[in-house]
Amino acid sequence: MSNAILKISAAVLIIASAAGWWFGAYLPFQKSKRFIEVIRSGSVIKTIDELERRFNAVLDFYSPVGEAEAIGFFADQMVNVLGTKPPADVGERLIAYTEEKARPVLENPESPELTKVFLKVASLNEVGWIIYQKEEYFRRAENYLLEGLKISPNRPQYLYGLFNLYASVGDRERVKAIGEEILRFWPNDEVMRAKVSLL
Repeated sequence: MSNAILKISAAVLIIASAAGWWFGAYLPFQKSKRFIEVIRSGSVIKTIDELERRFNAVLDFYSPVGEAEAIGFFADQMVNVLGTKPPADVGERLIAYTEEKARPVLENPESPELTKVFLKVASLNEVGWIIYQKEEYFRRAENYLLEGLKISPNRPQYLYGLFNLYASVGDRERVKAIGEEILRFWPNDEVMRAKVSLL
């Protein structure tokens, strides 16, 4: 092998290694670091505009690795924020913003975080339903849970989510059907067995 070919091969290997490090380690690390900084600064965020500005800086930061995971963690944080019971207009904006940011994952059937993000956005809408009693949040929570169940029919969180959602409106028929489905998959769930026996 000639000296020139060895030099070219070495240069290509160095460039490929540097690119792999940049895209596979450095950018994901920077995104994670930014996310942690926003979470730590939570107590100084006083408005929804400030929250959006800070999370946009993280979620819009390009990283080929960890994009879907960051959206999942973000949605989880927004469930916690909504749980503080902000005014209805703030809650509505928070839910809309979270759904907008989650859309790239929700619309990508190949996303490794798809079922998790469906569940988190369903939880966000369920909390919105419980706090604000807007039918729209109930319907969206139900839709996300049913869609997630189609994708991952054996994932217990979807069935338990539907059980709780239907129980929140007193729909005994659907609560019982979902409870029986849960017991079909997890017959040792004595708490669920007791709840179903009361229906």
